[in-house]
Amino acid sequence: MANLKAAASLINELSQETQLELYKSWQHNQDAAISRLVEIAKEKGQTGYDSATVKRLIEEFIAEVEKNDENENVELSEGELAAVSGGRKDKSVGPISDPAGRGYTVGPTISDSRPPDVGI
Repeated sequence: MANLKAAASLINELSQETQLELYKSWQHNQDAAISRLVEIAKEKGQTGYDSATVKRLIEEFIAEVEKNDENENVELSEGELAAVSGGRKDKSVGPISDPAGRGYTVGPTISDSRPPDVGI
């Protein structure tokens, strides 16, 4: 029987185009997405992927993502909230580093191509 790790491997082997197709299909018609994934598994010679199994694996994956979601309870400071919302309470506040360490910043950075607002 297929397990979550095997299903993830199957999906990761697909082209980005096919993964996007499955994602879009899932958003509009989950039964069609499940049927397409069963078809793909058969094409690749994988066994144990019937509709019920694929649906169960997708539900397990979603539950695991929700359980491990680090973004759920991120709290922003007042300055960070102002920067994210587009307003700046304190003009000295620069780019906001990602507090959870995911590697992105919010707010203007040196690489911004537009000139700074000088308030003239």
